[in-house]
Amino acid sequence: AEVSGRSRGMSVSEAFSTQKGETVLTLVAPAAEGDQPPPLMVVTAAGVAKRLEIAEIAGTGNGKTFLKLKSGDTVVAAFPAPDATDVAMVTSNGQALRIEAKTVSIQGRGAAGVAGMKLADGATVAGAGPVGDDTIILTHTDAQTAKVTDAGEVPIKGRGTGGVRITKFRDEK
Repeated sequence: AEVSGRSRGMSVSEAFSTQKGETVLTLVAPAAEGDQPPPLMVVTAAGVAKRLEIAEIAGTGNGKTFLKLKSGDTVVAAFPAPDATDVAMVTSNGQALRIEAKTVSIQGRGAAGVAGMKLADGATVAGAGPVGDDTIILTHTDAQTAKVTDAGEVPIKGRGTGGVRITKFRDEK
């Protein structure tokens, strides 16, 4: 229903049916007639990246997948990623990789994606997103320390690489 005033809206689980263990990360909608929306970039905890056309996602039936995940892998980010966009991926061990979105091919829903980021043993991709002029990367630890890095300081590298260290850990994670 329409939200107005100080209303908190409604729970996402009331609006959209999800399978056990699923979480809504982003919403997409078909474009107006004649418009071509940018592809959606999907990044997984295992460092896999995939771009899909919005029409492909909109045409996917309820309960059907649009990304073949390997056992134990999960989607950590989904966002619009036109060819001219740079994308940053950040790992649980303080690495960041910046790539050009156009290096990730647009695939159909049956494809498993491509190597987005190479990960060290035990590391996972914690988050990913588009890089703009004022984008920052905020890293934080279990010891409640935090660091802000200008995403422009992370050099563009090829996908499938480990990126650069942006946070050094001592006794923290």
